[in-house]
Amino acid sequence: MIYHNQFIHRNVFVCFFILSTYLHAQSMKDLVVDSSVDAKAHREKVIDFKTNVAKLNAKLVYENAQKSLNSKNYIDALHNYDLLVRANPQNPTYLYEKGVCNLLYQNYNGAIADLNSSIALNPSNTTAYIKRAKAKSMVGDYNGAIQDTKKYLETQKNSSESYSIIAYSQLKLGNLDEAYSNAEKSLSLNPNNLDAIETRAYIYFKQKNYAKALEDFNKMLTDISRQSGVLYFNRAMANFNTQKFENACSDWKKAKELGVPNAEKYIVKYCN
Repeated sequence: MIYHNQFIHRNVFVCFFILSTYLHAQSMKDLVVDSSVDAKAHREKVIDFKTNVAKLNAKLVYENAQKSLNSKNYIDALHNYDLLVRANPQNPTYLYEKGVCNLLYQNYNGAIADLNSSIALNPSNTTAYIKRAKAKSMVGDYNGAIQDTKKYLETQKNSSESYSIIAYSQLKLGNLDEAYSNAEKSLSLNPNNLDAIETRAYIYFKQKNYAKALEDFNKMLTDISRQSGVLYFNRAMANFNTQKFENACSDWKKAKELGVPNAEKYIVKYCN
């Protein structure tokens, strides 16, 4: 009898998910076929149904969210996290992980909103502060990023990432000495922290120490994942200011290929 009940219980969940998937697939089709349907109300009904499914089987939805997150399918992960948060709005873990997912998806304002809610429910999760600091630094809230990072450093004193975020924020605020000090601290803890190396490159460039800036730009561009038109353009400027004109032209051309429009005028003026 117990086995029979468990079997029924499991199959109820399966039925719910099958129906949920069907409704999701049909929702737009239904709206096109019947123009009298209130689109907003229809979508809300589908979301409400899926939310009820998430309440019944949060474990499965959570596993799907984590699987999608680990495979960098951020849209699918966010869909599942959103269902979990709707079904369990007081769960700080779901809010935290949704915030991290938004951060990775580069939806920085969404990440901040989720992490705000998570921290309000569980202020002892200091990792949420460093994630929020990263998001704040990406939307220009540099003082907020520094404040959050210092909160994290109260318990994680040897965090290279923390000092790197402070360095970047201080650079953006124009405090070059503070920025340099924190970049060096970050690199003393992790010499391969590319964010800190990039920040230090821009500090050197602003200080007109082009030779040192060039060294750091070279380190950055050895990592394929960090290569961008902006970095090639800035290395070109460092090469130009150290009188490495041939290298500068090569970098400007690469920057142009990668979509930096300003590179063209330097190519015309110095490379032809």
